[in-house]
Amino acid sequence: MGNIVHRGPKPEFFIEIYKHESNCMLEKMKDANWAFTKELCIQLGKAKKPPQEIAELADNFMIILGQKEKGWKTFQVPLSSLVPSADLSH
Repeated sequence: MGNIVHRGPKPEFFIEIYKHESNCMLEKMKDANWAFTKELCIQLGKAKKPPQEIAELADNFMIILGQKEKGWKTFQVPLSSLVPSADLSH
């Protein structure tokens, strides 16, 4: 048997792409974190029926938190703990 010749990009190439993309995502997450102010949290918590995109985001957030129950009302519980002095029931 002969030597196997690897054709195409080397694995290091993919590692560098992954590092670059993960750094870009991390920076975007940091920017989003800074934009999530107390006032925005209060406004978001007061929404009785959020837009579909926000509801899906809330469901995904609950999955990340390891919660069995999902949904907007369930999401409002940890949201209210972020801003304990705010009344989100309006």
